[in-house]
Amino acid sequence: MTTDADRSRPWSGLRVVERSGLCSAYATRMWAALGADVVVLEPPDGHPYRHLAPYAPGTAAPEGSLWWAFLGQN
Repeated sequence: MTTDADRSRPWSGLRVVERSGLCSAYATRMWAALGADVVVLEPPDGHPYRHLAPYAPGTAAPEGSLWWAFLGQN
């Protein structure tokens, strides 16, 4: 559901496709924070940041990466 707050963000309505690059992950996170709809295309083994330590306590790759938790938001 789209709220008034979502519509007021500068990039709402824009769709961005990221091809799972290490350099593009931060940029697409910022675009999502500005309202863009971000689609991440990952290889079969997952985004490279899913396999990058450190990991949250009690978890492992691919879902426990703190890098992915930060960059994969929104």
